[in-house]
Amino acid sequence: MKLETIHYYLMRPIAVTVCLAVFPAVVLSAEGSKKGPSPIKLLESLAERRLTLETLEYTAETIVKSGNRTSRQLTQNWEMHDKRQCKYRRISTSVPNKKGAVPTKLTSVFDGENLWSEVDTAEGKIAYKMKANSVHTIDEIVSIARAGKVKLKRKEKIRKTPCVVVSILGEPASTLEKGTYWISEKQGVVLKSQSHHRDGSVREFLVTSWSVKPAVDPALFIYNPADGIKVVAISD
Repeated sequence: MKLETIHYYLMRPIAVTVCLAVFPAVVLSAEGSKKGPSPIKLLESLAERRLTLETLEYTAETIVKSGNRTSRQLTQNWEMHDKRQCKYRRISTSVPNKKGAVPTKLTSVFDGENLWSEVDTAEGKIAYKMKANSVHTIDEIVSIARAGKVKLKRKEKIRKTPCVVVSILGEPASTLEKGTYWISEKQGVVLKSQSHHRDGSVREFLVTSWSVKPAVDPALFIYNPADGIKVVAISD
């Protein structure tokens, strides 16, 4: 099971619709055309640049809408890279829609072998544990693009950082209907994404601050359940 799928079903935020910016686009097949470069080759080159980052730290905001329900999430993320595998600690906190409501928190730690997901519940904290493999988000996008249809759009800056903008139509069997991704041209980091899913939900992700190659304590990627936390093992 993919890590993003696990996170989607564990916490599943619901939030507001955000209008997509309209950009002139060159429509290409996955193999490319005579009018421009292959978008797959471009994404693969961005993925290679991503591999040069030893550590990464960022904060982000996620907004999602599903029907008439909305939710907003704030995320802190630390990563340590080893080739295509990525150890990380990610803390996602919901922003309550109602005054007086208590925010919920999901702490996810991938230690290179196990994915730990600590969730707040009415019965207390529960830590889900499962064997998993982790790849960079850009690698996931390359995989989706190979199976779907790709539009390579004009470049755009996100917080003064030049980005390649790619739009992908998911294959019929995918939960993704359409996704647009803003990927930093130099580092291969996804700084923004907007995705429409077949269940009707719309999700927007935006990195609000980030640091490349910061000093990161390896202890961040070790998870030890505190006393009183129930541990639930999930089989693949």
